[in-house]
Amino acid sequence: MPISRIASLCLVVLLVKSQAFAATAPVPVLLRLPDDSVFEAPKHGQPGSGLIADWAASGVNKQQTKKIARFRAWLPDGDLLSKARATFACARLGAPDEGCRTEAQLPKDEKELAELLRSGAAKRAFIVTLQPIMAPAGLSLRVPVAEVDWDGLMTAPLRTFVAVYGARVPRSLETRRGVTEDEYKQFWQSGTPSRLSVTANTGVEEVARLVEVLAANVAPDESVPKEWSDLPKIKTLEKAGRARCSGVPCAGVRIYRDTAEQLWLTFIGGFLPGYLPPSVGAAMISLDPDAALFETNVWTISFLGY
Repeated sequence: MPISRIASLCLVVLLVKSQAFAATAPVPVLLRLPDDSVFEAPKHGQPGSGLIADWAASGVNKQQTKKIARFRAWLPDGDLLSKARATFACARLGAPDEGCRTEAQLPKDEKELAELLRSGAAKRAFIVTLQPIMAPAGLSLRVPVAEVDWDGLMTAPLRTFVAVYGARVPRSLETRRGVTEDEYKQFWQSGTPSRLSVTANTGVEEVARLVEVLAANVAPDESVPKEWSDLPKIKTLEKAGRARCSGVPCAGVRIYRDTAEQLWLTFIGGFLPGYLPPSVGAAMISLDPDAALFETNVWTISFLGY
């Protein structure tokens, strides 16, 4: 066979292989850090709406807003948004082989996101909201996620889910009698960079991994895979003295991953109509060992944070 013919065949093979392994265009992600509310109450007409539900959600909102303000006060130089943009740039939310996002695929606001979808540059996108909730004894990074498309007039939700990272002070400090908020503050602000800064950055990395799992597994009706019902129950860790779970929803808590550093939990539902409150969707949380000893009720944590 002539050398030119062999060269041509080799070129064709290389082109085919390069196309086969070419990365899928990544789904755009809008990351935002709201100024006030922790979550929106269910809209009227949705399950869970009504005067009592609206009143309850409003009360919780006020409490969680105070905790967000505490986080900002205790970490005034923190920049969660920049950390999140760097972390989510290469998060695989659309396909296992998708590449990293460009600046254009990380829109800075809803106007830029709407333009991406309206122009046809992307068919769908994810809106990721970072909510740092700072209780004196613990930090939780609650991250509601909405997958949206363009309905011709505005972005329309396709499905929602929430990821939460939780970390707490050592049990020896939390259970000590008379411990004050100033002592908790000193604990979190100690070190260079501060323990709170390191924990918050770890939280961003953890929730990005959780969001990858949820994006790949949550169904359009916001249910989790049926196979997850067969995962180990949280009571196995309670019996081992490594976790605490309080409330009826604990029957639906399942262990997705268990390591020395982090415990990943999900919730399969089954005790009330619907899996979680309408403003939550499916959920997965990551807890450090001290947080697991405090509480592992995924239903409550995913709705409120710690």
